[in-house]
Amino acid sequence: MSFQSKMIKLRKQKGLTQDTFAETIGVSRQAVYKWESAASYPEVDKLLKIARLFGVTVDDMLNDEMDVDREGKMRPVEEVRAEEEELARKKEERRRRRAENKARREAEAAAQAEEGEAPQEEPVAEEVPQEEPVKEEAAPAAPEKKGGFFGFFRRKK
Repeated sequence: MSFQSKMIKLRKQKGLTQDTFAETIGVSRQAVYKWESAASYPEVDKLLKIARLFGVTVDDMLNDEMDVDREGKMRPVEEVRAEEEELARKKEERRRRRAENKARREAEAAAQAEEGEAPQEEPVAEEVPQEEPVKEEAAPAAPEKKGGFFGFFRRKK
């Protein structure tokens, strides 16, 4: 993994914007942009500050055989990729199992409906997905506006 990719990944894991990162290191935001876009590299003293800030070594930052894992630690690229592939495989397996269970429940409900029985609700253990974003509830509908300036320009229905 390249120096630029590692720096971006570490900065984002720390929750820093380019501006706050630049302030912490003592450079301009444009300098950080140039580093992250591979237009230039930081000076040695800035490189030392970056390594200290992220808790890694300068050698690991510059070594393309090292990568940043999900916890912000430097590990060999092969290990990090293998771990990410395993996590992706597990996530896909959970998604597939949920889809199979849903299809089975729907088929059972359809079979019961054909037989004239009331579908029985089967207790289902709620599986909480770990990495899916939380959906926000829809905001209540806004009241219909009557018209423009003090209601002089009302809409005709």
